[in-house]
Amino acid sequence: MSRKLVQLKTIPQTVLKCREMDPDTEINYSMLYSLVREGKLSYEKHGARVILDYSAFLSDLLDLLGLDRTVKFPKIRTIGKCAGALRGSAVGVCDKVIRRFVKEGLLPSIRIGNRHYVALQSFDDYHYEKFIFRFLNLKGDRFQAGDDAMAQIRNIADGLGSIRRKHRQMARLKM
Repeated sequence: MSRKLVQLKTIPQTVLKCREMDPDTEINYSMLYSLVREGKLSYEKHGARVILDYSAFLSDLLDLLGLDRTVKFPKIRTIGKCAGALRGSAVGVCDKVIRRFVKEGLLPSIRIGNRHYVALQSFDDYHYEKFIFRFLNLKGDRFQAGDDAMAQIRNIADGLGSIRRKHRQMARLKM
């Protein structure tokens, strides 16, 4: 029988571990303290210290960002940095579009103060398809369109998947 070791870490240790996993992460001390204060992260108090179980911290973070357990570590970015990272990819969305989707509730995010943090994995194949599906099924004044327009959007979404697959195949061939 194998036992799973519990990794208890203080908030500064958790931030350092996150930076080891992803050097460009936007996770910082004040962000984690804010999430603890809001009750979005499970924690324990030992005296004045806040202690986090690292595996529970990761699962809480994945839940907040709407990602499933196949993602080992979420690459958290601000909206501007996320748009910059996606600029050269097949997705290629700008920050205004990401902000709009966050505002409409289509794209899960973490809000700390005035900043919204999103996961880059939200734009991976599987999560991006769920995201497009939510967008296509949205009923509201701003997004109502005729059947012809919705069919065109579905064709574009299907085309994105094939373009992304071809892009990945080309990248593999170059290696």
